[in-house]
Amino acid sequence: MRASQGGFTLIEMVTALAVLAILCTLALPSMERFSARSTRVTRQDDLVMALHAARSAAITQGGDTMICPSRDGEHCADGEHWEMGWLAGFDRDHDGAPDDMPFLTGQGDPQDDVVILGATSRPRVRFHADGSAPGSNLRLTVCTHQPGSTGGAIVVANSGRIRLARARRERLDRCRSE
Repeated sequence: MRASQGGFTLIEMVTALAVLAILCTLALPSMERFSARSTRVTRQDDLVMALHAARSAAITQGGDTMICPSRDGEHCADGEHWEMGWLAGFDRDHDGAPDDMPFLTGQGDPQDDVVILGATSRPRVRFHADGSAPGSNLRLTVCTHQPGSTGGAIVVANSGRIRLARARRERLDRCRSE
C-alpha cells in the first residue's frame, strides 16, 4: 500500500505568490493614504491638546498664556505655518512671547508631510484668566500633500472654545499647495 504524499506543487506555490503580489499591489495605495491620515490626525490632536493645556493654565494660574508657532522650539515665529512646532507659556509682560521657559513645546517632523496653516491676521493665540481668547476666531487647517487625502481644521473661538471642524475647500487646496 502506498502512502499519500502531502504538500504543494510548484505551480500551486507560484499561483499563490502571484495572487499575494496582486493583492499587495492593490492594498499599497490604501495603506499610504491610511498612514498619511493617521499622521495628520496625530499632529492635529497634539496641537489641540497644546491649545487646551494653554487655556487650562491661564484659568488655573489666573494669568495670560499664549501659544504660537515656532521653528526652533525656543522662539515664536511670525507667519501662518505651525507644522514645524509651537510654544505655549505665560505672557505676563504682554510682549507676544512666552516669559522665561515655555511650559509646553511641540516639534514637527519634516518627514511626515503634514502642513498646519493658520492665519496671517492672527499668528498667536492668547488666553486670558477667564479662558477667553480675544480677537477673531482662528481656524488652523491641517493637511498632507497626499493626493486625495482629507484635511481637518481646528477652530479657536474668541470665547476660548477649541473644536475640530471640517476644512474649507479653498483653505484645504491652499494648504496642500504649500
